Amino acid sequence: MLRRWVVAAELGAACLLALWVLLAPIPSRRELGRRALAASEEGWRRQVERFTRPSLAGISGSGWVELHDAKTGKRQVFGPGMYVECQAYDMLWFLHGMSAGMGRPEDEELEKKVVAALLERQDPKTGHWPWSDDGCIHEESGVEMTLRGERASGRKALEWSMKYAMFGFVAPDGYIPETEGRHIIKSWGEVQKAPTPGGAPVPPKSPKDDNPFFPGAPDELPMILRLILLHEAEAEFPEVVRRLRAGLERLFEDPAHETAVSIDFIPLFGMTDYGAMVHEGLLPRDRLYDLGLENLRTLARREAGKRPMDPLVLGIVLAAVSETELIDREPELADRLAGNLMSIQDAGGEWPMPVFIFRRAWFLWQLLTTSFWDPSEDLRIGRTVGEVDGFPTYVASRGLREYAWAVLDRDRLKRCMKERCAVRRLSE
Repeated sequence: MLRRWVVAAELGAACLLALWVLLAPIPSRRELGRRALAASEEGWRRQVERFTRPSLAGISGSGWVELHDAKTGKRQVFGPGMYVECQAYDMLWFLHGMSAGMGRPEDEELEKKVVAALLERQDPKTGHWPWSDDGCIHEESGVEMTLRGERASGRKALEWSMKYAMFGFVAPDGYIPETEGRHIIKSWGEVQKAPTPGGAPVPPKSPKDDNPFFPGAPDELPMILRLILLHEAEAEFPEVVRRLRAGLERLFEDPAHETAVSIDFIPLFGMTDYGAMVHEGLLPRDRLYDLGLENLRTLARREAGKRPMDPLVLGIVLAAVSETELIDREPELADRLAGNLMSIQDAGGEWPMPVFIFRRAWFLWQLLTTSFWDPSEDLRIGRTVGEVDGFPTYVASRGLREYAWAVLDRDRLKRCMKERCAVRRLSE
């Protein structure tokens, strides 16, 4: 009898909870926009204080990195001229946010220091950084330096990138292999051996021949194209432009809508970044943009109901929806994406990296390599170095910021989109 009463009480409580959810007032769109703005501002604050400043301090030193293995108690020291990948990424995402209009007045001094650190570590002759053979960090660094009036630095980065492209990193059909930097300490995967300091003065051999299991990196297609467009260099490098457009054509025609693949932020970023260049005025609206818009609608509907939620994909999708006519055509969908993204922000204001994206892939890759069975290569095999939580935190903060602007201040969003490719002269 007691058991029946307990079951009945539990059912009653569940019914009351369901009724409360159904009858709870639904926040207005403007209220949701205000909440999104507050969540974005908190995420950006954490981005600056917990990721950008420490990474700048680490990268501004002489390049000594000490790794401590918590399991064995052993230590390794790498240097001089050694840097951790996430340090370069953290500074780059900060510059991205400043270019996108997310920065606060107090962040401007930090912006100058980040640019100075990048200038100091770029080879003035070749234009490469210690992390340049990691692909996207190089291209995006060149873009951000150009946008801050450091045109000579951006031009050198462009020239290195063009050699990099023609060396096999952009195939004639537009395929770009996923690259793994050999001159910095990695953060995305497990440390296997000490990297070679100094960076790549000339583009390295294409990893497509060495590691055929690596997937492509279509996110780099618009990155390289943006660097070319900012320097008005299409006529100088027509073959690279042709290859990039061939890759973009294939990406938009086959956007990988399968449920498992749609959580992958890499092709999604490739499509949405192309659309961003249209909004910024670097490219005209064309067939690819319209294809991308339809792809975005399909992916947004899938991601809105997907569990577990991925802050990377949700942030990229929400920003892209907010920049396009979908914000008005699909208002309930946009609101749901924003609500989902806010629901997975942690108590500290961050969005942790979703481990379900990478861990299985990296584990399988280790099984296929001999280094998995050879612990003598490095004391820290099986552990990652540094934190990449700055990536989802930045992406989610930006997605919510653009959603909030689209809801609360559409003119500001349009202005920010146009100003993203304008030069920010920090010395003035």
